[in-house]
Amino acid sequence: MHGVINVLKPPGISSAGVVNHIKNFLNCKKAGHTGTLDPQAAGVLPICIGKGTKIANYIMSQKKTYICEATLGKETDTDDIEGNVIFKCDNFSYNEKDIEQVLLSFKGDIIQVPPIYSAIRYKGKRSYELAREGKYITPKARTVTIYDIELLDFFSPNKFLFKIECSKGTYIRSLCRDIGKTLGCGAYMSFLIRTQTGEFELDNSFTFDEIKCFYEKDTVDKFLIPIDKALTNFNSITVDDEQFERLINGSPIHLKYIKDSTLPIEVQLDTNEVLFKIYCKNKFIGIGFLQKNNDTNGYLRIKKLLL
Repeated sequence: MHGVINVLKPPGISSAGVVNHIKNFLNCKKAGHTGTLDPQAAGVLPICIGKGTKIANYIMSQKKTYICEATLGKETDTDDIEGNVIFKCDNFSYNEKDIEQVLLSFKGDIIQVPPIYSAIRYKGKRSYELAREGKYITPKARTVTIYDIELLDFFSPNKFLFKIECSKGTYIRSLCRDIGKTLGCGAYMSFLIRTQTGEFELDNSFTFDEIKCFYEKDTVDKFLIPIDKALTNFNSITVDDEQFERLINGSPIHLKYIKDSTLPIEVQLDTNEVLFKIYCKNKFIGIGFLQKNNDTNGYLRIKKLLL
């Protein structure tokens, strides 16, 4: 079994726990998620199965969208509702415009320090494991991108709901913490749902019970997305059947053997490395790119074989 499942993660279970559930349901040995979602959070969590794990990074790198509730007036050591309070402010008063202005100040590329309680590794151990041992290691700051941020509702005096579209690696808990610091009263994440990862949305996600039911009825196709269909943002190229052996052995293929492409070859050659799906003999072969050469036509090369 190979492909991707758009799992609707319930709250109260870790992302690794979701992977283990899916492996048990489907009796498969190889599976992995496409970006950690906090245990108390819910929402979209695509799970790659079998050879589908080879495209996990491509899905993980896509934009993600969340709806979050932040609570003002306190900071916690975990930056969410489950942590211990480490700062408290009782004297503050904000309105909708105040919140909107601060949210907009986070739009664009920002420097963010991940939570101390996170899955980031430090000398072979997870940061949250070290924190539980009383060893508090502050993770390195990183640059992330907030593509869009919008206030959805303000529940005076201390809660607001907002929507975020962001890059891979963004911690929404850290965003809540930093919004609180900017306002001067502290804040923590009190609710989170991931509504989208790339083309994977809530509307086309499946619960554990649905996946189990379809599997038991031998209707796996209801929830399992083929590997190439999961790469919806990739253009495709079809190569002459005679080039099949050369393709799967990693040999460069002259562009004259390309039969069809969803993107003009000239456009792809003008870019440094546009990745696309390669088909040959009516099969999805893998992911490849076009390489410039002294020959003005260039060459086609396989980057990741997925047969």
